[in-house]
Amino acid sequence: MAANALDGAGQIMDKTKNILGKWQELSAGNGRHNLTLGNPGKNDVILYEEKVRKGSSMSHVTHEFEYQKNSGERITSVLAYDEWSDDTGGDAQRISGGVNQDHVTIKIKSRFMRGFHFKFIVYGQKS
Repeated sequence: MAANALDGAGQIMDKTKNILGKWQELSAGNGRHNLTLGNPGKNDVILYEEKVRKGSSMSHVTHEFEYQKNSGERITSVLAYDEWSDDTGGDAQRISGGVNQDHVTIKIKSRFMRGFHFKFIVYGQKS
């Protein structure tokens, strides 16, 4: 069952009932759901990198990427890269920290009844 509704900006958004009967918003199909904080510079290096792939569940799947900088490091950019380009992956959100901070925490939350595959990269400089 599908329906059209207006969002807060007056745009038409498609909604559909999932198998549990709950209304959920359908994405416009724009592919990846990356999160970028800052921009890596030419002298930056990768301070930390992690990949996580989680399968689906009967609800949402979540994961938190965390990085605490080491002494002498400076965080200049953070990238949470959605490895799935078909618009079915999760959404990334900064929870705390980030550029020029001593740490960064990014939370990934899957689409309803879906999994995700994300790469988390922290760029920076070492003194």
